[in-house]
Amino acid sequence: MQKGKLPLMGLNQSRLLEEDWLGLSSATGMLLDFDGPVCDLFAGSIPRDAAAGRAVFLRAGVEIPREMSDTNGALILLQWAATHAVGLTPELEAIQEAREFQAIATAQPTPHIRNVILAAKRHGMGVAIVSNNSKSVIQQYLVKQDLAHHIDVIAARERGEAHLLKPSPALLLRARALLGLPTHQCVMLGDTTNDIKAASKAQMPSVGFATKPERAGPLARAGASAVFHDMKSVLSLLQGSATD
Repeated sequence: MQKGKLPLMGLNQSRLLEEDWLGLSSATGMLLDFDGPVCDLFAGSIPRDAAAGRAVFLRAGVEIPREMSDTNGALILLQWAATHAVGLTPELEAIQEAREFQAIATAQPTPHIRNVILAAKRHGMGVAIVSNNSKSVIQQYLVKQDLAHHIDVIAARERGEAHLLKPSPALLLRARALLGLPTHQCVMLGDTTNDIKAASKAQMPSVGFATKPERAGPLARAGASAVFHDMKSVLSLLQGSATD
């Protein structure tokens, strides 16, 4: 097998079109979302809810859309503020980053992800983490898990850049540029439709990671070339051997 390329073997996907896999077969860069594919960041007692973020809007007298008033997605509120209430973004960013730093203590690594990263590196692939989570939080987590030296690039949320978060392709294109690879030679692996939409906007191949069956359909409809249900299947693809 040519060094740095994903083999077309060991597939356990919900959707397979030969033309879709041509991009994956020549991939020399793997872009991983963080919360989901790399770890369950909020696996412990730190809640994902956006109550603190909603309180910021309330104090400022800024009305948020009705469909967002009950959301549990703090990052959704941050992204909305980046275009509709820019003055509130510094406080929202600080709240979100503090919660993410707290969550590191109980975050759980995704099964097989270490071996996936190591296998990609053995094949000569560049490995990047592309995430809407804080870059500083990701760096700290990788050091804690002894993975920092295996990751070539982190393209993630930084202060003042909430408008660049996925589904914008900006972070994916940043990672690609830092890896020094053409867009078509990279593949984005993510567990949300925003990951897949961002890859489509960047004209980059993507695969979905769905830990629950009901999440596979939305990922495929968003444009994922394939959907994997666990990292063991991704590892088998990288190793070029079928999984029983």
